[in-house]
Amino acid sequence: MMKLKTKKRLTNVAQAIFFLLGGIEYAVVLPTLNEYLGSLDGDATFFGIVMAAFSFSGVLTSPLYGLFQDRFHRTKILILFANLFEIAGNFLYFVGGTKYMLLGSRLVSGVGAGVGSSIFAQISRTSTEKGRASALSTASGARQIGLLLGPALNFPLNSLDFYIGPFHVNKFSGPGILMCILYVVLEFVVLFLFYDIPPLDKQDIILAAEENSALSPPSGNVAIVDVFLKEEVLVLLTAQFVFMFNQTCLETAVTVMTKNLLDFGGIENSILFAVAGFELLASFIIIKCISKFISDRTMLFASVTLELVPYIMLMIFYPHATPGRSQNLWWFSILFIIQVSGLGFLLISIVSLFSKVTPPEMQGFAQGVRRAVGGIGTIMGPLWAGGMQNIPFETLAIMMALFLLVWMMSLMSWKLLRPHSEVAAETSQASCKEDSKEETKPLLNGDVKDYGVA
Repeated sequence: MMKLKTKKRLTNVAQAIFFLLGGIEYAVVLPTLNEYLGSLDGDATFFGIVMAAFSFSGVLTSPLYGLFQDRFHRTKILILFANLFEIAGNFLYFVGGTKYMLLGSRLVSGVGAGVGSSIFAQISRTSTEKGRASALSTASGARQIGLLLGPALNFPLNSLDFYIGPFHVNKFSGPGILMCILYVVLEFVVLFLFYDIPPLDKQDIILAAEENSALSPPSGNVAIVDVFLKEEVLVLLTAQFVFMFNQTCLETAVTVMTKNLLDFGGIENSILFAVAGFELLASFIIIKCISKFISDRTMLFASVTLELVPYIMLMIFYPHATPGRSQNLWWFSILFIIQVSGLGFLLISIVSLFSKVTPPEMQGFAQGVRRAVGGIGTIMGPLWAGGMQNIPFETLAIMMALFLLVWMMSLMSWKLLRPHSEVAAETSQASCKEDSKEETKPLLNGDVKDYGVA
């Protein structure tokens, strides 16, 4: 019988491959999606709708996946099921034909991507609080490696020009068939390598006895509404929304921005995303090294502060910029490096701290809600990006104001933004001290002389 440690290692590999393919899909689809839609009479507005469609289906499905995971702890079945939608969605993207087919393809693919919330829930349940940020950074790091591999794959994809039966394989449809094949491979990877690891509190028993018995989910009757009305939870959900809203808005606008100001095409944008991938990967490696020494709330506050800087720069330079690489490349490069440098720290701090302020027995649903709230942001972000062309200063001002709101909320809720286990431990220690004081108090209060002892 396979040991638990071996199962955990194999499961980590399968999880990493899942997130790796998510990064590859994003990196091979985004650089050419706008041109693909343009060839099918899709305008910039429709491009924003297609970008939002992927997130929309994820918003609807993430909490449902989470509820199933909380109830049955069967993450493997969920991934195998959800991955079928990724296969179907990418095949539809390959077939193309009309702009509405592309819209439908991203909707279907988003249903499959929504299962990521269940994987985050399993990571949260099976890792210690101190090691959680490190475990999450490994998963997120795998996605960034995918973002690096994606642009490299774009070079051969750009040269494709042949037919498979009636289907034309070119630089537009190529990403669809490539991802379809890769997600078929993922189905077998999950089937043979992924295991439903039991919760952390059950692992010591299994490691000691080296038995793999069926475990029932933890008991409890958690008031769901009360959980999501807690101040610290609301702060983190707000941070999740703002992060995804602003980020997808910038990602949607960046290809238009680089085209107008720097005359970048698909190849240049692919290189740009590759640079971002390298920078993010480096940040995840740093997080893995320092996460045991720096608290999640410190990482959150510092990254939000850092993210304010590029928005200020954009408000200063972008509204008045004229086309030309010589005058725009320097400020664009600086704000690009600063903006990307804070993303990894912001993402990991939100996910890690959120898992520590919500009950372990409802991690699946909680992570699903977090992902859904972020999904709403990714729906609204691409739509908001349209304002970058007409009213850039006002559009950027609102985005900066949202980050400033999160900054203020984090500061005002500082004492609450920490793991509930720490709060419980401090409460327990305080209670013990009070009990100790009570025990040391004299039974008779007052001067002993009053009782004729002196």
